[in-house]
Amino acid sequence: LFKQAPTGKNQIAVYDAVTAALEEGQLTYDETVKVANVALSEISKNRATRAKEALESLIGGDHLIVEDDKVRIKTVNRFTKSPSPISFVKIH
Repeated sequence: LFKQAPTGKNQIAVYDAVTAALEEGQLTYDETVKVANVALSEISKNRATRAKEALESLIGGDHLIVEDDKVRIKTVNRFTKSPSPISFVKIH
């Protein structure tokens, strides 16, 4: 039971940026929107709208989940084949 990878250049750019940002610690939804905007910095027209659309598509496509205003990557547990959220915690 494998999910399809993000599609489209905007989704891929946003997913890669959010994944990298989550390695530094947890993100709120609003922080994730800012990361998405930066990820699409080469787009000059309607960047904020496109960034939010890509982010919402990733959430709707089960690539990311929002829970208690925190964004996490959604993965499939390879032992139970059930979705389980993961998040990265910064270790000092």
